[in-house]
Amino acid sequence: MGNEGSRFEPGDVLYRKLEGNPLLYHYGVYIGHDRVIDFSQEGIQRRSFEEFASGYEVHVRSYLGTRPRAEIVETALYYLKDEEEWGDYNLVFNNCEHFASFCATGEKKSGQVKKAVIAGAVGVGVAAVVGLTVIGGMALMTRRPRDEIVETALYYLKDEEEWGDYNLAFNNCEHFACFCATGVKRSGQVEKTVICHRREEIWSGEEGSDSRSSRCRCGSENSF
Repeated sequence: MGNEGSRFEPGDVLYRKLEGNPLLYHYGVYIGHDRVIDFSQEGIQRRSFEEFASGYEVHVRSYLGTRPRAEIVETALYYLKDEEEWGDYNLVFNNCEHFASFCATGEKKSGQVKKAVIAGAVGVGVAAVVGLTVIGGMALMTRRPRDEIVETALYYLKDEEEWGDYNLAFNNCEHFACFCATGVKRSGQVEKTVICHRREEIWSGEEGSDSRSSRCRCGSENSF
């Protein structure tokens, strides 16, 4: 393959395109000797560079305030041994990028999640401008006729593979129901939860903190 792990240095944060979604990236920490530690739904694992790359071009992600390389590697190895302390995988609040950025800087950040939040907020704003009803942060598009809604649900019942795998953040029950009713995949619950979490980070001034529980000023209780 075109990439060789030896061209990277221990402590480099690596990223490459995510299988099945060219708009998203998978992150890991290069620890030397052609090995990468990454975090996924399978947990925190040590992989060969070739396995991590999965045939994609691999790049180095740079951060401000990066720790010494030895400390980055040490942090990744620590959580590899004590995965329970790191916590369960969560696409929105505890994903591969959160893990890699924490190892590198001591702060849990995900630029991909932030972009998704901004895109969602812009979508809601545009919906309001064009006169669509906005309830609970979710734009309600023109509803299809009832028979078409039922027909759409039955279609995907017979062809589940075409709908795709369940994903709490991007392909959940609300996405399915909303799509059947309107032709648009939206989840007001996801948008509200992510935006609420970002508000709390901004107000507290502790962006990237490892807090597991917080109260948003909108009055809702969120536990991550």
